[in-house]
Amino acid sequence: MDRGLIEAAKKGDVQKLLNLIKDDIFLLRATNLADGDNLLHIACIGGHVDFVKEILNLNPKFAKELNQDGFSPLHIASATGDIEIVRELLKLGSNDLYKEYVLNSKDEQGNTILHLGASRKQYEVVDMLLDENFHYKGKIEVNSLNKKGLTPLDVLASQGGDSDIEEMLRLAGAVRIQEIHSFPQLATQEPPDNQLGQDQGRNQRSKSASKKLQDYFKYDRIKDSPSKARNTLLVIAVLIVTGTYQAVLSPPGGVWQDDFWPDAKNKTTSSRQPPSHTAGQAVMGTHNPVSYGLFLIFNSIGFFMSLHMMNFLTLGLPLQFELRVALFALISTYDTCMIAITPSGAIVSCDADWDANVDYGC
Repeated sequence: MDRGLIEAAKKGDVQKLLNLIKDDIFLLRATNLADGDNLLHIACIGGHVDFVKEILNLNPKFAKELNQDGFSPLHIASATGDIEIVRELLKLGSNDLYKEYVLNSKDEQGNTILHLGASRKQYEVVDMLLDENFHYKGKIEVNSLNKKGLTPLDVLASQGGDSDIEEMLRLAGAVRIQEIHSFPQLATQEPPDNQLGQDQGRNQRSKSASKKLQDYFKYDRIKDSPSKARNTLLVIAVLIVTGTYQAVLSPPGGVWQDDFWPDAKNKTTSSRQPPSHTAGQAVMGTHNPVSYGLFLIFNSIGFFMSLHMMNFLTLGLPLQFELRVALFALISTYDTCMIAITPSGAIVSCDADWDANVDYGC
């Protein structure tokens, strides 16, 4: 391709284009036979609307050509979200059958214009393609599959989703691939007008409210990225660590506020005197050692598993050594506190008291 034409296309210089063509009237015809990106591809990448208009006037066949990656100029304009260029390309010619072919054509990855517009979250492009006033209703294949087996709605979900674009696609009859598998007839025929959307709506209404809520919030491998899942798990792990650490500091029933050791000087008039205890030890551990032992076991499981999750989910991040030192220090303080507030020989004393039929709550 002539270098001057390439520079003109990159800069969107219409006057330079006209001057070059004036010097060589066969220049565009020769360019049309070149491999790779043509002038229209380059102009679409640069977003030069006026240059695109001029090229379409001089040689509209450029709009049909695919580059080495299988992209048409319309594919590129849709992916970049340049609504004005998309409009100009769709205005080309008066044959609606040709437009329909272009709209549903696929690139090397099997993506249609709707796939690309959805993946880049180009709201205006998707809105225009699905707009009833643009005369393409029912002609765009909203459930076309790319080479990965994904519909435009699947592609949108894989990029984090967009409620507005999803609503437009749903109203046009778009579905996810798993929904096509659930309803095989959707893959073999395109329902008229909005019939698919109506059927999908009836199917959704037939589900219970709890089931729909569960489906909405459950993890989706296509929609939810691993980084988001990791961040969510880290937040949950931190909350569990905080809760279990606080629980071992302040166990159910609290801790004794004084020392008490029954002897001849500390007799009470009540037939039910408190057991011997030390200030700062768990009341529950003195009265009910078995329950207190179960509490410590399960609380510790939650604490240590959460720390393990935090360590695993932060592998490869900066300051990994410092984080492990901090986690080790937290484990040490947890164990120290747990040992300090646990009455000595609590479980053994409970068994003995149980055998003696002393009612201390065991």
